[in-house]
Amino acid sequence: MPVATFRWLLGGATVTAVMVMAAACTSGGSVSYSGRPASPLASVTSSPAPGLAFCQDVDGLRATLGTLTPVKGSLPTSREMRAAAQEIQANLARLGRRGEWRTQIDNLEAAGANMQSAADSLAASPGARGAASNARVAVARVNDAIRRLVTAVGSRCPSPSP
Repeated sequence: MPVATFRWLLGGATVTAVMVMAAACTSGGSVSYSGRPASPLASVTSSPAPGLAFCQDVDGLRATLGTLTPVKGSLPTSREMRAAAQEIQANLARLGRRGEWRTQIDNLEAAGANMQSAADSLAASPGARGAASNARVAVARVNDAIRRLVTAVGSRCPSPSP
């Protein structure tokens, strides 16, 4: 076989090998860092990463913030405030294991307890001017404390898309 024909065949084989590898890399198949094929179900069947569970708690706090944000100056009912306080405590029970944002977590715990107390006072005396005023301040403090914690968390748990 002449050398020119051999080079032409070798060049064609190289181009074919490169094309096959390129097609394999873009076909949706994946290879893990260790070189073994990654299972497409690995992310579904494995337990959630610790960061994911943490972000679910932060998302829960964001949802609570949405329920407490006054619409046209209206105040949540005492039942809504109690439910929000329970949600905050549930999210903070898991979130409290993280030490990075201890100050923000402590502030939110205190604000949530204060809102629970204000909700109880409002339920006991719905027409009392002081009870409504205290509840309004308590809700504002909880909203502020949630915003501060979510801001402190920052990009570690980005806000989900609407």
